[in-house]
This record gives sequence, C-alpha cells and structure tokens, in this order.
Amino acid sequence: FPQARVSDHRIALTLHKRAVAAGKKGENLMLSPYSARQAFGMAYLGAAGATRAEMAAALSAGPAFEKEELELRAALASEKDCVLRVANALWLKEGFPFLESFIARVKEAFAAEVFVRGFGPAALAELNAWAKKQTEGKIPKVLDKLDPLDRAVLLNAVYFKGKWRTAFPKTQARGGGPRPETFRPTVGDPFRTEL
Repeated sequence: FPQARVSDHRIALTLHKRAVAAGKKGENLMLSPYSARQAFGMAYLGAAGATRAEMAAALSAGPAFEKEELELRAALASEKDCVLRVANALWLKEGFPFLESFIARVKEAFAAEVFVRGFGPAALAELNAWAKKQTEGKIPKVLDKLDPLDRAVLLNAVYFKGKWRTAFPKTQARGGGPRPETFRPTVGDPFRTEL
C-alpha cells in the first residue's frame, strides 16, 4: 500500500505540527500515521459530497479503500515479533439517527466496537475506561468532557510493544556512566543529553 503510506505520513506530519504548536513547551508527543488513518477512515465512511471527496483525496482512498483496510489490518495482525493491538470505537449519542449502513461499514472495515449512550458523565467515564484498557493503561484518559452538541466520538487506540530493529547499544560510555548523545527535538535546537 505505498500510496496509502505517503498520504498517512502527510496527514500525521500535519497533525504533529499543529499539536506541537498547540501543546505545552517540553511536553512529549507521539503520533501514529496508521492511527490517524484509522480515525480519519472511519469519519470518511460517514462523509458525503464535497467533504467525502476532500477526505478521499487526503487519504488516497479509492474504490477499494475498505478492502485495503481489511488487508492492512490482517497484515499487521500477522506480525510475529511484536505485540500490536489496534482498537476502534464509535460512540454514538443516544436519540440521534445514524445510518445503519455507516455503522455496519465501520464495524466491517475497521473492526470498530459501537456504543450508543447518553453523553453524560457515565458515558465519559466508560469511554475513558475503554481507552485505558485498550492501551494497557498507557493512556488513562482521552477526553475531559463531552459537549452537549457532540453527536458521535470516533476513537482509535494502538498498543505496540516490540523490539527495535536497531536497538540502543547496551554498552555505556567509558567510565561506566550514561553515554552522551545529541537529541533533536521537533521544536528548538538540538542539545546533548545522556542516554
């Protein structure tokens, strides 16, 4: 899926730049291109007209988009040298109509769980608990509140644990202490630190 990968990275880099600009100085930030594709892909399945056309261009989504997602998910699930779990969820506000075809397509193409809830404190707690469980506790909370105007929330969680293709050397610097390395942050100048 080379074309999909190019668009995934373009979307992820754009999101990363915006998140860095909006974030707190010194805050860590990690963004998965695959995760971004999953979230935007679920939204794409519910879009129509000009919005759908723009999203298709951004995602490089052609007629086989849903089939490609299934194949990519199967390929990632077959990885033997790591633990990779991808979870998607569609939280829908109770009392609002959603097309059954949209819900079915999101379930099929993205293996999404679907929850229909009143969007109050209990739903918020359940939503955050879902994210915490899917990420092995690494992300304990994804939302602070649900706005009364919210009608749907699309969530994607990726849990990955694997070995580096090129691991950090286990040897230490001469003298037994940590090794100095140059760190290149997204914003700001490179600086030396000890690893």
